[in-house]
Amino acid sequence: MMDLALCVDIGGTKTAAGVVDRHGNLLEFLSVPTPSASAEAVVGEAIALAQGLLSRVERRERVVGLSLGAPGTVDFEHGIVVYTPNLPLRNVPIKTLVESELNLPTFVDNDANLAALGEAVYGAGRAAKFIVMLTLGTGIGGGVIIDRRIYRGSFGGAGELGHMFIHSVGPGQAFDLEALASGTALVKRVQEHISAGKGSLIFELSGGSIESITGEAIAKAARLGDELALSAFKETAYWLGIGFANVANIFNPEIIIVGGGMADSSELFLEEARRVMIESAISPNGEQAKLVLAKLGNRAGVLGGAALTFGCAIPHV
Repeated sequence: MMDLALCVDIGGTKTAAGVVDRHGNLLEFLSVPTPSASAEAVVGEAIALAQGLLSRVERRERVVGLSLGAPGTVDFEHGIVVYTPNLPLRNVPIKTLVESELNLPTFVDNDANLAALGEAVYGAGRAAKFIVMLTLGTGIGGGVIIDRRIYRGSFGGAGELGHMFIHSVGPGQAFDLEALASGTALVKRVQEHISAGKGSLIFELSGGSIESITGEAIAKAARLGDELALSAFKETAYWLGIGFANVANIFNPEIIIVGGGMADSSELFLEEARRVMIESAISPNGEQAKLVLAKLGNRAGVLGGAALTFGCAIPHV
């Protein structure tokens, strides 16, 4: 019988979990809201999901290990979640806690690293050796694959591409990529314009409430030709293009994979971002870096965890 891996992907709002075989077949998959009350609640939910999946496996001995993905800085060697910006995880020895409960070898990594590894092994990056992935959503995450290996840096903090600073208007007024090009930034940009009196279909699609504006409503309005929505996406594309140019210059990847919830609206910004990247990056870096969409969706982190568990890629640089 084929070996299996249990994989849990802890996100800021949802935690996904699955059972995966060595061929990357996802045999079980589920997703639940991530509790945010305490570290104990987050870890407890992850353990409960893993236990539930384990109970569905016919022969437990087939399960060779368990992976855990978490946002923020992760000490891969010791299995410690050092810091997570949007969850109460600070220096949590999650590897030790999970292994004591489940008695399975456990591997802990940054969630964007695992998403990038999943795309590298099973998705859009299968033919490439040098890959950078950006996940665009509420925030912007990043994962770097160098010669088919995850690059974590000296203390596990590498790949925080959403926090590269790309714009400054003076001392103490610098903005990172996440502040300018994330889904949150897109919504904030539109809210400010509407609050200032700019008319837009977005307002109607949001029930006449500025606070209810979402990225989905902005995308819908843009597809209907709304001027403000199109302008907001064009500005987002510009800043993304600058970010992609920096990635192209620093890492010289074969491909830059774009994933996350915003990728569902890629037709509204990706070509413009590509143009800005090529225009801004040092030649030929911009021309050579291909921008491609992720293929695995919300399964990427789970499948990346399986790849890590099975040793499909050397787990550390």
